[in-house]
Amino acid sequence: PEPPAKVLDLACGRGRHSLLFLSLGYEVVSIDNDVGALSILEQRAKKSNFGSDKLTIKEWDVEACGFPTEEKETKFDIVVVVNYLHRPLLEEIRNMLKVGGVLLFETWSIENEKFAECRDPSVLEHRTLKRNELLKLCQPWANVLGFFDGDLEEYEGRQCAKQ
Repeated sequence: PEPPAKVLDLACGRGRHSLLFLSLGYEVVSIDNDVGALSILEQRAKKSNFGSDKLTIKEWDVEACGFPTEEKETKFDIVVVVNYLHRPLLEEIRNMLKVGGVLLFETWSIENEKFAECRDPSVLEHRTLKRNELLKLCQPWANVLGFFDGDLEEYEGRQCAKQ
């Protein structure tokens, strides 16, 4: 989808992808529960010339509270989820995506948890995908444009997002 399409950046952290889409002219909603990371995103957006008026930043714990009502009722052209997985949210994400929209989803699989920079390594068991799990979850409702699942020998960061 071309700008000014709407993008949801879920678990956006410091907003690497939010800022990328903002720089391309998209309207972006960035959600995370890390106040410090969102503060950095806000500062970076203000310093940029990307039109921070097109950026909505929300501090929200989607795991505890689900999605905020406004976002839950919005249909997004693009949903970005990178290095985050909470399986119960997948159905809601699907419902928030416009027909013909794009889901950009990159997270760790069981074979590649060695690359995860996780504050609490014990959560990896619940935060990593089993082989082909995401593909199986998305195929019934999505046209999968690109997919990789397997052991990585090295990881340079954000493979899917770079494409």
